[in-house]
Amino acid sequence: MRRLLTLVLLPSLLAVGIVLMPTSAGATERRVPTVATEVTASVVTTKNAVTTQPKATTPAAQAATTQPAIESRAGWGADPLTMTWAPQFSPTKKLIVHHTDTVNTYADKAEAEEQIRNIYYFHSVTQGWGDIGYNFIIDKFGTIYEGRYSRAYAGVSPSGDDASGNGVTGAHTDGWSTGTVGIALLGNFTAEDVTPAARAALESLLAWEASSHGINPQATTPFVNPVSLASVTTQDIAAHGAYTATACPGAVFNATLGTIRAEVAVRIKPAVLPPRASLIFSPLDFTGDARADVMRVTPNGDLYLFRGNGLDGFAASGVKIGSGWGGFVTMLSPGDFTGDGRSDILGVARNGDLYLFRGNGLGRFSGSAVKIGVGWGGFVKLFSPRDFTGDGKADIVGVLGNGYLYLYRGNGLGRFTGSGVRIGTGWV
Repeated sequence: MRRLLTLVLLPSLLAVGIVLMPTSAGATERRVPTVATEVTASVVTTKNAVTTQPKATTPAAQAATTQPAIESRAGWGADPLTMTWAPQFSPTKKLIVHHTDTVNTYADKAEAEEQIRNIYYFHSVTQGWGDIGYNFIIDKFGTIYEGRYSRAYAGVSPSGDDASGNGVTGAHTDGWSTGTVGIALLGNFTAEDVTPAARAALESLLAWEASSHGINPQATTPFVNPVSLASVTTQDIAAHGAYTATACPGAVFNATLGTIRAEVAVRIKPAVLPPRASLIFSPLDFTGDARADVMRVTPNGDLYLFRGNGLDGFAASGVKIGSGWGGFVTMLSPGDFTGDGRSDILGVARNGDLYLFRGNGLGRFSGSAVKIGVGWGGFVKLFSPRDFTGDGKADIVGVLGNGYLYLYRGNGLGRFTGSGVRIGTGWV
């Protein structure tokens, strides 16, 4: 794949002669997007409220992170009388891949469902877990099945979440089931690989889960079990064997998991602007005259400032105040994001990195750009309602391609407070 030079080009600030060299954004987190914060290491994430992926703006990428078809428990014949476990929920932070270690010779979907019912009985009754351990199961024909019971979906495709977007706790990885989603491939993949149909279904499900929960498919990050408080550092999409001493999900398949992570990342990659696109946005009052202004990034990457006249037009022609800004796919202003009383700018680069540009209150910038997050290219819409939380500090709101709406609280110092919180669904 041809690399885009714009990934490494950072804007220059003509008026002050500063070349923007990103500074460290702090600890890299496990979610997409992540944010750097001065108080806590945070990630977008965790579904703590009404419930992020990330998602590209191209139709193909949007389709890739749409929820795939999932057959309900009723569809595969789960006996409700066999379930004796009361569902529990927690924000989803990790995705774990398994195999069921059963035979691969099932001839059709009916036989696959029979195997799943047998696993269900074994887990629920024989093992005494009260339900099937896996959150999802995928057969060799590419069918995805609902596993662990979460709630009644009234005809809607099951997601494995509660109404607030928290994932149901399974029983798939001893000591690490809370806060993780267990996806099992039906069969044994110690000596043979999964079918192309199963692989495609797995990648689709992983992409949707990662995008829904803000998980970076290729990240390796610490994870703390919210119940036991035990901690472990693993890849965010990992094999069962990364958590416990087991060969699951099989040696042959496990060798391909790195490729699967890369494919999932491609499915939810950041958007790329058309070559001749322009970005037009308002930095609010960027010049310190109490009048709203407008900025434009031209197709060749030049940044122009248009001073508003406070009436219905502009005080003068546009002034070029920077170049090399073509590497950004989104530009916005939260107003004063740093607590100095001056309007600031945020920009999302083509690779999803989030940069802060401090305004100097006189129509230019102060200091160098600071990278304050990664993975932000997944939003189809990113904007600031300014102070949305009533604490006097500017906030950011983003909409993912799957329609999830996320709120990021600003800390008034150019960073974010805590993790992103999903506050709505159906926003696309």
